[in-house]
Amino acid sequence: MQGTVTGIDNRLLGRVAKLAGAPLSAAAGLVMDVHLGDQVQAGQPLYTIHAESLGELEYAWAYAQTHVQIVKLLLP
Repeated sequence: MQGTVTGIDNRLLGRVAKLAGAPLSAAAGLVMDVHLGDQVQAGQPLYTIHAESLGELEYAWAYAQTHVQIVKLLLP
């Protein structure tokens, strides 16, 4: 989807980071690829998940996929 970033749910993002292994794993966490007010295009990454193990990455990814409202978009 394309649109404008109008909200970011930090509580849900924190859960994704914890499932990825943060803060116990030094390499685990998130990098935000967009900010409030940014215009995004279909297929553009909104955030990047980092994990030290494939299992933790898969847990975090599955949670993120079922909580698509983490980054809210205003559609054109």
